[in-house]
Amino acid sequence: MRAEDPLGKFGTTTVNLEVTDINDQNPEFVGEPYSFRVLEGVAGAPVGRVTAEDADVGDNAAIYYSVSEDSHFGGDGVNGEIRTRDSGLDFENPPVRYLTVTAKDGARSRCGVGTRMANATVTVLVQDASDELPMFKQPFYKVNVPENVEDY
Repeated sequence: MRAEDPLGKFGTTTVNLEVTDINDQNPEFVGEPYSFRVLEGVAGAPVGRVTAEDADVGDNAAIYYSVSEDSHFGGDGVNGEIRTRDSGLDFENPPVRYLTVTAKDGARSRCGVGTRMANATVTVLVQDASDELPMFKQPFYKVNVPENVEDY
């Protein structure tokens, strides 16, 4: 950079400019729609993984995940993995669950620009396991079988 006065005297200096990213991009989920299957009754079972990307750079591009309030599911806030909680799931109540997963970027509020986010719906199909005991419909059955019959 150069500065000069009307008499021709001048001086020069070097100016370094640093261009920083503002958080102007929303995270976007990749691979929607999300649909996963999980076996009923297994606590801590992996359900699936969601992925989001952010076109910003640095902290503005870091993604943190959260799962909607459902007592049966939890997630890893960094890698987008969804798991069943301690109670596991029951196919009979209900066999399909819908979750909302939120992806937030890592921006801190600067210059009036705060955290940006995106939501995705996840369908979880609960697979039935053989966990119900067989039962007779009646407590007592009466059958008459004639004698000398080979196959009845």
